[in-house]
Amino acid sequence: RQHPGAGGGRASVLSAALDFFAAGADRLVYSEALVAANYRKAEVRPQRRPAPDLPLFAAE
Repeated sequence: RQHPGAGGGRASVLSAALDFFAAGADRLVYSEALVAANYRKAEVRPQRRPAPDLPLFAAE
């Protein structure tokens, strides 16, 4: 993400690092919520057969 007026130096490196960590935290929270939702769904309605190696949201 380019910030206008940031001509390089420590400020742009710091903002890039903050963007990177924010994106990683968003992904982590999203994946944890996905796992929790899938776990609750499996508790309510157990699957008859083991799901293949698919993304969690595609394993129905």
